[in-house]
Amino acid sequence: MSVTSSKSAANSVSSILNKTGLRTKLIAQRNRVSFQLPNNLEQILLTTGDTTANKAYHNLLCILKDAVIKDHELLLLLDEFRQCIPHLNTFHSIIIEALLAIDWIERPPDVITAYKIFFEDLISVHVGHCKLAIDKLVLYLKPLTPDDKEWPDCEPTEKDKQRLENIHDIFRKLLKMVPMSNNLLFQALSSSFPYMKASTHAHEIYINSLLKVTEYAPELRSEILSLIINKLLILDVHAPRALLTKEDEDDDDEIFEIDQLNDKNKKIHPIGHTLDICMKIMLKYIKQFCHNKDDVNDVIDKDKATIIYYEFLHIFDKLILPTFASHHIQFIMFFISSLNGGLLDGFLTYLWQKVINVNVAPVLRKSAVSYIASLLARGNFITIIIMKKIIFDLSDWINKYIEIYDNKQDLSIDPKIHTVFYSTCQALFYIIAFRCKDFIGNKQHITFLDNLKLNKIISSKLNPLKYCLTTVVDIFSKVSNNLQIAYCSSIIERNSRTNLPVIHNQHCFETLLETFFPFDAYVLQESSQLILPLYKAYESIFNDKESDDDDEDDDEEDDDEEKEEENDVDDFIMDCSSPKDKGSWNARDKLLCSTSPGFFN
Repeated sequence: MSVTSSKSAANSVSSILNKTGLRTKLIAQRNRVSFQLPNNLEQILLTTGDTTANKAYHNLLCILKDAVIKDHELLLLLDEFRQCIPHLNTFHSIIIEALLAIDWIERPPDVITAYKIFFEDLISVHVGHCKLAIDKLVLYLKPLTPDDKEWPDCEPTEKDKQRLENIHDIFRKLLKMVPMSNNLLFQALSSSFPYMKASTHAHEIYINSLLKVTEYAPELRSEILSLIINKLLILDVHAPRALLTKEDEDDDDEIFEIDQLNDKNKKIHPIGHTLDICMKIMLKYIKQFCHNKDDVNDVIDKDKATIIYYEFLHIFDKLILPTFASHHIQFIMFFISSLNGGLLDGFLTYLWQKVINVNVAPVLRKSAVSYIASLLARGNFITIIIMKKIIFDLSDWINKYIEIYDNKQDLSIDPKIHTVFYSTCQALFYIIAFRCKDFIGNKQHITFLDNLKLNKIISSKLNPLKYCLTTVVDIFSKVSNNLQIAYCSSIIERNSRTNLPVIHNQHCFETLLETFFPFDAYVLQESSQLILPLYKAYESIFNDKESDDDDEDDDEEDDDEEKEEENDVDDFIMDCSSPKDKGSWNARDKLLCSTSPGFFN
């Protein structure tokens, strides 16, 4: 062989090593300490104060940290250390830490079993090592490599399931051996929760593992669920609807088949995708929790559903309700409310008690009434009986409020003082406007609406039509006029004339009202599969009238609507397409297109 060819071959080998990373691995292996189990392990542990023994102790530590330990060698090592467990007190915490850091989770079953036995024996004798041991174990509740792919349908692969089950098996036995270890376990789980920008797979493994812990440690369920929701709220506020829908938009109106085939390759918002997968895991967990595994009839277990309801209601009260900028996490309560009529009634009662309690902060009272309005509007599981009950409670409270303030002399209207009143009025108008089709064709329902004294409400000195969201007022005006239950046109016209010189003040107050519709526009794709069957899109009562118009007028009106939407994508009245096209929309389109308050014209 020529010198040139020799050099070429050498360069080729070097190139391959550099390219594949083998060079780094080979160098690392060459520098690793070869494993050699000391013959006098017990003596080394007993005489650590002696100078000679210190050298042997140091060598032992180096072997544990740096040696490449094969499976059969690890079995011998664990057997030797098991015999010395009485001597492995807290003075030897460095040795214990090195032992716990040994890679064991992907070893053969006999090695894993031996390691678990050593682990359990160690903690049963020396409880002081419990925190260190738990901290090390929790680190295994994450992907083993950064390249690990997401689970299909959020379900663990068999390999991951077995790996994680080994960790949970140790946790179970720890909690039995050391009753106070549940606090240590929760602290470790809390401190090791993946950071917001960690991979989606890291989040799904960790949350799945946390929920698994709640199965054998129900005393930790409340704390663990609070931890998860708190972390998901952080994701939620960093993934607003507008940003997620912007990622999903196409430049063309028509989506070609090839685009549908390559839909998974589209750019997605990383935090939004992580939130989506986590929401799917949480909703599936709730559904599974509320069903008995052996029940083939898929019947809700009322006792279990009640347990999970109160767990999440407490979390909602402490974390979700005070968070104004959340977009999707509150749908957990939407989902739970759909499981059982008793849970729905309980949630609505809880919210209503917040609204009427004067000792509650006004911002929370306004938020609570927004939740009531949005839940009644969007839940297709809301019966007409429940709807009428809530509408009556809202109108009754409003009328009593008006009686108090309309009888006062020299009433000066400061909208900031009456924000809860205006928010409640807006909720009433919104529910009637959004669910108007439920009342059509039934004289009893129309009579019920007619007895709410809506004309008294809209004509009161507090003038709610002036301070409610313009979109809600306009649609409510059309609906109430159509049903002949109230007549708002003259008041709206008068308000518009009054507001002309100070229109900026009106705009400022609209932000004061915090027009929050918490159950609008669920735009997370994966988890929407569980929300979509429960979600109600707006059904206008004016479509039939519009369809009778002249075709040319329709076309001109449709063009105007499309131009209006292009000029203002955040318009509260969605003109996503012409009335003719809306019949062909599927539920998914309506779910994604609807923005607050979700009216379709």
